[in-house]
Amino acid sequence: MVNKLKVIAGILVLVGLVAPGWTSAYEVGGGEITSPTPGSVISTGTITFDWGTECPVLEGLACVSPEAYQVGVGTTQESIASEPWGDISYINVAQNTSVTINGIPIDGNPIYVRLWTKVAGTWFYRDHIYSTKFYDVGGSEITSPTIGSKLNTSTTTFIWQDYESAESYWLGVGTTREAISSGNWGDIYSKPHVAAINSATVDNISLGGDTLYVRLWTKVAGTWFYRDYTYATEVYRVGGGVIISPVPGPGSILESSTVTFEWNANSTSPESYWLGVGTTRTSVSLGDWGDIYSKPHSSAITSVTIDNIPLDGNPIYVRLWTKLAGDWFYREYTYYTGTGGRVIPEDYGLTEGDIISSHNYNQDPDIFIVNDWGYKRLFLNPVIFSFYGHLRYNNVKSITPSVRDKFSTSGLFKNCEIGDERVFAVEILGEDSGKLHWLNMSGSEAIAEDPDFFNKVFCINNNEFNWYANNGFGTAYTSLSQIPSYSR
Repeated sequence: MVNKLKVIAGILVLVGLVAPGWTSAYEVGGGEITSPTPGSVISTGTITFDWGTECPVLEGLACVSPEAYQVGVGTTQESIASEPWGDISYINVAQNTSVTINGIPIDGNPIYVRLWTKVAGTWFYRDHIYSTKFYDVGGSEITSPTIGSKLNTSTTTFIWQDYESAESYWLGVGTTREAISSGNWGDIYSKPHVAAINSATVDNISLGGDTLYVRLWTKVAGTWFYRDYTYATEVYRVGGGVIISPVPGPGSILESSTVTFEWNANSTSPESYWLGVGTTRTSVSLGDWGDIYSKPHSSAITSVTIDNIPLDGNPIYVRLWTKLAGDWFYREYTYYTGTGGRVIPEDYGLTEGDIISSHNYNQDPDIFIVNDWGYKRLFLNPVIFSFYGHLRYNNVKSITPSVRDKFSTSGLFKNCEIGDERVFAVEILGEDSGKLHWLNMSGSEAIAEDPDFFNKVFCINNNEFNWYANNGFGTAYTSLSQIPSYSR
């Protein structure tokens, strides 16, 4: 992602980590992948490659402990032999001896994997080839919605034929063809169904004019067959009623958890309205159309009072729908809560890069670091704190829990030490443990869902990134709505 991220002051960025291909020459040698067995058939889009812990045997060299590994995975030999060193994935795994790769296409074509090993300052490599399973087209067919029709609701029930001799079904729904043909077989929905079930209701379908991809699998005599479908999604136009109170925008600050929204028709013949209020832009643009409030109203109603608006300094998103001549139009608004919607560290005697804790007040051991944008990140495990040589426990500033909570917690990270522009979201697995999910979104897509997105991204170094990588990477996210709540 290309972004305008303001890097936290004091985070150490090292130089000299270069791709092995940037050297003038390199030889075959180093570690060798043992699992999956090279030459075997891959039948799933997520694979963990393991090369064990044995010291690599290098031709003409004594056995020397490896300094680092890198792995490239591609659809052709050429893709792993030149930049970007793998058109599926290329990752620096430090001294780890395994890595999990997502997004491997399962289409009957070979997959090429190159394992790089750095020994005594020199890079060596070994190439491995795998086949992928080929699935035949066939099985049951979807009968509803009509093939090629346009979806105008974010919740849709897909119905398919009862298929003679079917043992089971699997329905996958995704935002791309690749999403339903590899990995988890769908980034919106992917679940198995017994033979007696011939329908499934799918939520969270984005309505923005994009194509929706659906794959129905049918298992017959132990073999899977599939059929693919595409659907257009409705594009709702901006228009209709206009909210006049409270006045929207950065200058409009909601200081009460109870707010009355008032609008005018801006039209001579509105048929009805729908008001949605949510904590994210995504929440008011699909699904239930608002995670705080979402209800229809007759054309005679032009104001609504809403309770339970959280006053936590974060934006509130409001979407007013107007039905005109049978079609829905909308207008969207953003309001801020608390002190202008953004906490300023200086208001509490802090500066960007300060490390904070409320331990002296409530015995909570959590330590955070704050940025200029009013966000904080948690050091999930004490070992992470030790990865940053410039951080000292005696520099942790003691603050009250109420001040700590003024800064919203973010779980968005990027590895700035190696210049990786990808942004990852952390998923808490348990006490002091977590794993990362790549946000497979463009910068513009992320900003469309959350204008403050890049202000929430924190730089981490290679040690911390690899610490998370030891737990394996989760399935890539394609929407900010998929990011789990990051709290303790």
